[in-house]
Amino acid sequence: MGFEMKPVEVKNVWGHNLEYEIGRIKKFLHDGKYSFASIDTEYPGIIHPIINHYRDYPAQENYQYLKKNVDSLKLIQLGLTLTVSNCNIESDIGKSLVWQFNFQFDLELDQHAPESIEFLKKQKIDFERLKVDGINHAKFARFFLLESGLFSGDYNHHNHSYCPRGSNVTWVTFHGAYDFGFLIKLLKDKPLPDGPDQLKNFIKLIDSYFGKRLYDIKYIMPFHMKIYGGLERAGKVLGIFREVGDAHQAGSDSLLTWRAFLKLSEKFDGDIDDIELYSGVLFGLEDKTYE
Repeated sequence: MGFEMKPVEVKNVWGHNLEYEIGRIKKFLHDGKYSFASIDTEYPGIIHPIINHYRDYPAQENYQYLKKNVDSLKLIQLGLTLTVSNCNIESDIGKSLVWQFNFQFDLELDQHAPESIEFLKKQKIDFERLKVDGINHAKFARFFLLESGLFSGDYNHHNHSYCPRGSNVTWVTFHGAYDFGFLIKLLKDKPLPDGPDQLKNFIKLIDSYFGKRLYDIKYIMPFHMKIYGGLERAGKVLGIFREVGDAHQAGSDSLLTWRAFLKLSEKFDGDIDDIELYSGVLFGLEDKTYE
C-alpha cells in the first residue's frame, strides 16, 4: 500500500526572524516528540587544501587541516532537521521540521575559495542577501546555545560563562567533522583547540556540548553497505530522493542526511538504538580508518 507524500517546508532564518524561529525550535523540543537533530553546514570552501584523500591521513593530521580552515573561515549556512525517534521512512514522511540559518557573509571582507563561491551561487545561495540580511554569528551562538532547548548547561550571568552538560537530542550528520568544527568555534567564540592534545581536546568539546549520541553516516556506511562518496551518491545508492530544495543548500541536505540515516538503520532491523556501536565517531577523526 502506498502512502501520501506530505510536502516538507524549509524555513529560512535570517537576522530579522532568528529569535522567533529559535523560540519555535524550543517549543517543539519541549513537546517531547522530537529527539533527533540532523545537521549540515555550508562554508566558503577550503583555503588550506589537503593533498590526498581525507581517508589517507591519520586523524591528527586531518584535524590540523580542519583547524586551519575552520579558524580562517566563516559559516555561510546551517541546516537543522528535527525529527521523531525510532521511526521508519514511511512513518517519518511529513513529520520532519527543517530550518536553514543564513549567516552574514561579505565576499569583499571574508576569506573564501573563489571556485567554491561560484559553485554555491549556482546552487542558489544569495550572497547579496547574506551580506545585508544574514544572521550575526555571535547573536546566533547566544540564542542557539541558551534559548533553543537543544543543549543542557549552566549559564553564569555574573561572568557570562557557560558550562556545557551535553545535549537534549541525538545528532546525525554526514562527514560531520567540519559541521561540528564550525559549531564549536561559533558556540565558544574561540579558535579550535591547539597544542599537543588538540584532537583529544576537540573531541572533548564535542562531547561536552553535543554529547556522545552523535552519528556520522559517512563513517557508518562502509561497514555495512560499502558505500563511498558524498551525500548525493549515498542517497542514490540507498534509494533516497531529495524532497525539497537543492543540493548544497544546508536545509535540504540536513533532511536528506536524516532520510539516509533512517534507511541505513534498516540494516540494523530498523532499530536506531542498535547503531550505538558507531556513536560518537566522526569520519576522518576516528582512531583507525577502515580499509
